[in-house]
Amino acid sequence: MQRNMSRQMNHNERKIAEKLIILNDRGVGMLTRIYNIKKACGDAKSKPGFLSDKNLESSIKNIVRRFPNVDVKSLTPIQNLRNEIIKSLSLYYYTFVDLLDFQRPCL
Repeated sequence: MQRNMSRQMNHNERKIAEKLIILNDRGVGMLTRIYNIKKACGDAKSKPGFLSDKNLESSIKNIVRRFPNVDVKSLTPIQNLRNEIIKSLSLYYYTFVDLLDFQRPCL
């Protein structure tokens, strides 16, 4: 009986250890992705072009200042670049969605 209980605990401990290893690896991956975003947005050559566009500067400042309650009417200059913006920022968006999901791990 004692031996069987010992095996059961070892099996459970192994499962927890495996989950912790996976969670740790995922955390390292998330940190790497966030670092790459920071690096890309800090470098003028790799930053999405529209973030440096002088014509969009006031719209971007408005978004930053009022987020998440942004008046759509103030975004008219951005509408023409909508698809480019979505394409350029989608990887960043999904990284932050993954980060929010990462905060709620289930062991």
